Amino acid sequence: MDAQPTPTFSALIRIGQIITFALIQGLILIAAVMTYMTLSSADQREAVAQEMAAEEREPAGAGDLVLPGIATAFTAISLAAAFFLPPTIRKAAVQRFRAEQSGGFTVPDGDDPIEGPMRYLSGGDQAARIVTSAIFEGVGVMGSILMMIQGDLLFLIFPAIGIAGIASQFPTLTKVQDWMRQIASQPASLSS
Repeated sequence: MDAQPTPTFSALIRIGQIITFALIQGLILIAAVMTYMTLSSADQREAVAQEMAAEEREPAGAGDLVLPGIATAFTAISLAAAFFLPPTIRKAAVQRFRAEQSGGFTVPDGDDPIEGPMRYLSGGDQAARIVTSAIFEGVGVMGSILMMIQGDLLFLIFPAIGIAGIASQFPTLTKVQDWMRQIASQPASLSS
């Protein structure tokens, strides 16, 4: 049985980039399909609304703000999670790295294999980016679904927020190396 080769640092970054592109592509597809469904059912919704007697229709009021309120609250909670979760994940990765790595370390180049304690740092950064991207994907999917339910294209702001948030997590060799340089320059007592 052959041993699997150790992935290089740049290969791990490429995997993160592929995941990021896939999440963005999926969110764009969901938003596009839901937009099509919303627009194609708009005529039917208008016909039903015209048939209803004026007294049977719900007047503009609190009922009209329920779905936008849910979307705004969900987005606010998600943004808070996207702000607080990645540092927690990265801190745990740094602590595991420092527990196994004695002394300083050199930030890997793109062709360096990721092995030993370095896998904690690279994996922690990648996990933080994927978790954050998944949170933003949730915001976008939620907005797409509520747009279809409400029939209001204004809900497309939520998929746009989701796509922008996922794109902000796009990993590059330089971004990850800069984070690792920060870790390398910190004393072991300040692992974060």
